[in-house]
Amino acid sequence: MTKVFKQFTLAITILISFLAAGQTLAQNATDTIRVDYSFWNNSYYLGDTKQYKDDIRDILARNSNSQALMKSSTKNKTWSNIILTTGALLTAYTIYRGLVIGKSGGHSPFENQSYGYDATKFNIRAVLALTLDLVGGVLLISSNNQFHKAIKAYNNKNSFISSLDYDFYIGYNRIGVVGYNRIGVVVVFN
Repeated sequence: MTKVFKQFTLAITILISFLAAGQTLAQNATDTIRVDYSFWNNSYYLGDTKQYKDDIRDILARNSNSQALMKSSTKNKTWSNIILTTGALLTAYTIYRGLVIGKSGGHSPFENQSYGYDATKFNIRAVLALTLDLVGGVLLISSNNQFHKAIKAYNNKNSFISSLDYDFYIGYNRIGVVGYNRIGVVVVFN
């Protein structure tokens, strides 16, 4: 009976220490980045202080946990801006040429005409413009997703407890706490 009592008290002690450590880390989270999402512009907070997005980017770029994600996010954002600008210019030119061809000949710019108009160049330009716009949009979305993943990685820095899930169980001849993190089982008491 004393062995079961010792195991029970050990399991309860471990459970209480996990809960206390989690509460302590949650209360002292003054360097945690919080995002208030809105349709037009998100608000970023470091602790309780509102920050500009560029300041948050600088903080994330200096942190070792989020540095790789921020480099990838910055690279994707740069390429998306280049591709979206090129796509927008090509789209505007394609629309302009379509309007000019439509006004002058009164026919669709997408179709070959009997008087010698070949629509191949126009069609290739239109498809290329649409492709550039889509690829730029996908890269921009990817950049934003990596930015938010970098925020999550930053918030999980030095926080073993925040990534730890634990179960308290009582069974026949066993009382224990099992802890899991992203890698696997980390703490087992029987």
